[in-house]
Amino acid sequence: MKKTKQKKTILKEGEIYEIEWVDIYAYSSWFTNEEIDNKLNNPNVVTSVGYFVKKNKEYFVIAMGKETTGDADAEYGGLKFIPVGCIKKIKAIKLK
Repeated sequence: MKKTKQKKTILKEGEIYEIEWVDIYAYSSWFTNEEIDNKLNNPNVVTSVGYFVKKNKEYFVIAMGKETTGDADAEYGGLKFIPVGCIKKIKAIKLK
């Protein structure tokens, strides 16, 4: 079987991106096998939008806010650390 090559997105710090990812979740209730199968086949997919801060092998970090005072070293607030293995899609958002 031929492997399809995925387009690699070049990420820029401070730019805005939309990230679609599968959320990790837990339940404290009891479930039947049928209910468990339903959860396995219908994952919680989340879409988050924010400023790209940085990433490593483990996490993709976005921020809900970015300081814009013009300093060379920007400050970010409202950070979200998304596990890289949970990411399904990343799309750049262009502001007009």
